[in-house]
Amino acid sequence: MRTMAVVGCLLASSGLTAHAADCGWVLWQRIRATVLETERQLTPSWEIVDGVDGFAECRAKAEHEGNALWKTISRPNLPSVGSGAMVVWVEKGTRYVAEFLCLPGTLDPRESVTK
Repeated sequence: MRTMAVVGCLLASSGLTAHAADCGWVLWQRIRATVLETERQLTPSWEIVDGVDGFAECRAKAEHEGNALWKTISRPNLPSVGSGAMVVWVEKGTRYVAEFLCLPGTLDPRESVTK
């Protein structure tokens, strides 16, 4: 039954309706990119990774996702560093920072705080 609640939570979180509060915690991935030559920052992207009941479970998933991403991108001649829930790498003149963040199910980080 818990699996169904998490799936329902994720579906609701994709639009982040009031039902998203049922998730407890949502694991988000934020990727920021900076063009090194000009130091121009590109618009960050946000993506829902998972929804879980508790914060500890969310943090464990964040660590797992960060480590998995680092293993995926880690290869010779590609500067990268992975530290749990954050991965930084440089590719084709652009620095990427991927962060896995746990937020309460009622918060949508894509919404501007200046509304």
